Amino acid sequence: MAEKVVEVGNYAQEALEANDVYKPQSRLRRVPDLQVKPPGWLVHGLIPENGFGQLVAPSNKGKTYVALDLALRVAHNNEKWHGHDIDRHGDVIYCAMEGVFDFPARVRAWELDHLDSLTEEPRDLWVLPEETLNLIDPWSLFQLAVDILAADTTPALVVIDTRALATTGADENDNEVLGAVAKRLKQFANQMRTVVLLVHHTPAGNAIRSRGATAVTAACDFEFAIEVNGDDGPTSLICNKNKYGPKPDSWPFELKVNDLGTVDDRGRPESNAWAAPRKGAAKKSLGDAIRAVTPENLRARIMAAIIAEPGIGANAIATRLGGNDERIKAEIHQLADDGIIEIVVEGNRHKHFIVP
Repeated sequence: MAEKVVEVGNYAQEALEANDVYKPQSRLRRVPDLQVKPPGWLVHGLIPENGFGQLVAPSNKGKTYVALDLALRVAHNNEKWHGHDIDRHGDVIYCAMEGVFDFPARVRAWELDHLDSLTEEPRDLWVLPEETLNLIDPWSLFQLAVDILAADTTPALVVIDTRALATTGADENDNEVLGAVAKRLKQFANQMRTVVLLVHHTPAGNAIRSRGATAVTAACDFEFAIEVNGDDGPTSLICNKNKYGPKPDSWPFELKVNDLGTVDDRGRPESNAWAAPRKGAAKKSLGDAIRAVTPENLRARIMAAIIAEPGIGANAIATRLGGNDERIKAEIHQLADDGIIEIVVEGNRHKHFIVP
């Protein structure tokens, strides 16, 4: 084999020396010769203008409201998104795979609190209303590109809500299949000069990570998650991944309900909501409480989680800390043996509290 390689190498060198007409150009570059530009931004320092990422959350915890808030800020020339500059404004494509019936009402609820920021000629928010979109099929994504071109628009943002409904027929735990989807979305974003935001679910147990295959999270440029303190507690938007910079602090928000000034077919007042920043929140998010403690100090981190959410279960603590479940649970029992925390058993649930 080694002789064959040498033979081929010698042949290639002789061919290059003998050929005065064709001289192939190498794609290799020395570092000083590299001409690379830093990424342009949709949201400065967080969301590049070309690429893709995810917004993940448990069911019914406001992920569509958060995605729509970003979409409308991009389309309506708002300067900021959670304190970060929006560098690029433009049309937005929203692939609404479900819940289109109240989509206009959600938009109206947002607009009622942003009348001063609406431009005379706002960019368009285009909607793909519950049409077939299957990211597993390359032709389906090609058809979306055709739809965009036919509408004569160059979107700054494409939202696909939800990932599960846009990958029907696939095992969402299959890294090979979902890895191919991620690669396809990167190519789509680069070719269309846009950024794609996937809206997806988290696994059961109120975790703050993407459900299913890890290949998508590994390939994406950014990932945001909605963190909920307790079953019905305050919600915060956190950054799980920022490929091009540091993760910012969490952003508390709430669903602010607005009266739309209209009535339904039975004469009842209509209302809807939008994801409004929650100002002056007295309670820190669980993630903030845990991140404020030295990562190496497992005992302190466990206590921080319990202080932030009294009554939290062991599995939820392990999920928040993102470490070895058995080691964390062993330390929890040691804290109980030391009289620092109390474990209250209610049926099948074990609740943890700091001892006063």
